[in-house]
Amino acid sequence: MQIRVGLETAFEGRMLGQALDFPAVFAYGTDEAEVLLRLPHALLDFDYWVRNHTDEPWFHLGDLDFRLVEVFRTYQVGDYEVNAFFEDDRRPLSADEIAQALLVHQWQREELLAGIETLPPDLLTQLFPGQRWPILGILGHIAGVEAWYLSHLNLVLPEFNRNADPIENLARTFEHVQASLPLLADVNNVVEGGRELWSPRKVVRRLLWHQRDHIGHIQQLAGLRGD
Repeated sequence: MQIRVGLETAFEGRMLGQALDFPAVFAYGTDEAEVLLRLPHALLDFDYWVRNHTDEPWFHLGDLDFRLVEVFRTYQVGDYEVNAFFEDDRRPLSADEIAQALLVHQWQREELLAGIETLPPDLLTQLFPGQRWPILGILGHIAGVEAWYLSHLNLVLPEFNRNADPIENLARTFEHVQASLPLLADVNNVVEGGRELWSPRKVVRRLLWHQRDHIGHIQQLAGLRGD
């Protein structure tokens, strides 16, 4: 089974590799070799995670052959970091792919909120050294970025207030994602927004990466205090 990989270099000072046909699967590394070494573990972890959520997974892994097929070097325009638009991002999403992405997004969100419920309230507002936000701020950031991603495809969330309660904003953007993504099935649409290119496939890829990345981020912060 061939696993096509897109590599984003100079991404926040490291490399980010993503399995293009498994948009929730990614790995970081200091170089290409490290990314390609870590990606198989990330894919197997994803397979295990999916099977813990459903008895009917939509994929079955066989012999894995990881192939690097695209490389994009992140660059700066002023203070804005332009992230990868792979040629693969031009492919329209099928209705099945969107349904699968929505399941992953839902399960990720459930994991995120379940983890938050186990944390003491004071930890949610504690600012750790070297961090931009406390955990509550990270939750608000996830919601804001979800709204921002979809806005590039004219799927704007009306009257979205980034300063509202983070948990309420997460509920609003979750509903918005779940309602909006089905509208993108078979849509061939590449647009420029925020000084970079966007498409339905890129939005899905970024949505699932961003939420999963910050779940891990929050778990790391909770671990710093042993909670």
